[in-house]
Parts: sequence; structure tokens; C-alpha cells
Amino acid sequence: MDNAQDLREAGLRLTYPPVDGNFPGRNSHERITIQGLDQQVSKLVGEPLVALSPSQAHGKFRIATAGDTGRAKVHVDASHWSGILYLSRPEDCRGGTEFFRHIPTNTERGPYNDQEAQAMGHVSAKQMIADILERDTLDDSKWELTMRVPMRFNRLVLLRPWLWHTAGEAFGDSLQNGRFVYLMFFASARQVAGASSPMPARRPGRPRLPTFRAEPRHVRHLPWPDAGAGRARSAARCRRRHRAPGR
Repeated sequence: MDNAQDLREAGLRLTYPPVDGNFPGRNSHERITIQGLDQQVSKLVGEPLVALSPSQAHGKFRIATAGDTGRAKVHVDASHWSGILYLSRPEDCRGGTEFFRHIPTNTERGPYNDQEAQAMGHVSAKQMIADILERDTLDDSKWELTMRVPMRFNRLVLLRPWLWHTAGEAFGDSLQNGRFVYLMFFASARQVAGASSPMPARRPGRPRLPTFRAEPRHVRHLPWPDAGAGRARSAARCRRRHRAPGR
């Protein structure tokens, strides 16, 4: 993105109230809405998406520093696609989003449906995920690292949320030098009641995200091209590896 630094600076001006949450770090109280984001991410992943409703943390920033703690580690997301835009300064970046195999079940993801979970001896997909994470989320001996997407300033990671994953290493001691990201959570437009938007047409070249704005505080509008071709290719490789059956 040509002006990721502007987005970072806008995020640094938001407020980050303390919270006793599941994961290390704090989300911004405000959110920044990027105009055209749904359409541009839809083009990247090859299916129509809409921002998750209720929006949860979509459009918020997250800061995590070395001293932050949480009650969980490995997890899945309650979305159809998830996205993380890395906004830490280049000289501060370390670690990255991490993906795992759960050793006792030999799985790299939660089950797609109840039938798959039942074939593995569980009542439902929801119950299988809950059983695994409530017992093993913090137990490093139960997980094998399979992939890490290194943190780089202005890198966009798009992932399927049922993969066992973590945010990776937290670092720094302030907003300026900590792990700083912009969060995205999407639902399938086809599965949202009343959704009838067609698949966005594919066009060559770099898709553009024209502006962003803050809610409730207004941030000046700026042109914001989407991630470069190299980052899109990285996201595509991750999608090919972990695409659900029939998707």
C-alpha cells in the first residue's frame, strides 16, 4: 500500500483501553472503515465477502507488547475469511502469524461440519473445537508449528479462520514499537440473508482501496492502493493450501 504509514499514524491516534481478554494485547476503542475493502478482498480471494456482522473487531487496530498476557493462544476465528495487515515499523517487526498441527488429533484445522467431527468421535464441530481449545490452547506440547508468515510492514495476510493459528510473538513496550496490526473479519456474501451482490469482476493490475475513514472520529480521506502483487501471491499460496472442500 502506497500510504500504509498514514494508516499506521491514524491508528496510533486512537485509544486502547486496558482489557482482561483471551489474547495478549488491546484493541482500539474506535475503528477505521476502509471504503471499498470488502470488494477488493473479494477479488483477492475469489468470492464475494462482506464485513462480518456484528462487526466484532473488524476495522479495529490491535497493539500487543512483550509484557501482555492472555488466557488463550492457539485458536480459530468466528468468520469466513480473516485478515491481518501488519503495521509495525520495519525495524521492530519480528515473528508473524503462526499455523499449527494439533498433535493428538493430527489436524491442522477445526472440522468443516458436524459430520466430520462425528467421524472423529465428537458430538459436533463446535464441540470438537471447544474441547480441543479449552484443553490444549496454552499447551505447547500439543502443537507442532507448520508455517509462519513473517511480519513485514505493510504485508496483508488473508487466512481461513478454521486453521489452528496464533498471532505469534508480541514485542516492544509501547504503541510505537509493539506488535501493531489492522484486523479484518469477513462473512460470505452468499450466505448472508438477502445478499445478492455478484462476484466482483476481475481486472488486471493492482486493485485500489480509495479511502479510509475513522468512526466515530473522522480521519482525512486518502487514496489507498491495495497490497502489491507479491503480497497477493503470498495470500494466494496460503489459500490454495487450506481451501475448504467445495470452496
